[in-house]
Amino acid sequence: MGDVTPIPPQRIRVAVSQHEPEWLDLQKSVEKTCKLIAEAAQEGAELITFPELFIPGYPCWIWYE
Repeated sequence: MGDVTPIPPQRIRVAVSQHEPEWLDLQKSVEKTCKLIAEAAQEGAELITFPELFIPGYPCWIWYE
């Protein structure tokens, strides 16, 4: 493969969100997400994760019969 220059390791601060979305309200969920991102950035986070389906904010049980 030839000469490979290793990339030096870097540290980043990661934030993990365990908040609940604003259920069944897309606009409020987006607003809440933006607020949480801003708060995490103020604390030095460079990456923030959210639960799956956080933005659409609907519970899985609405599809059950």
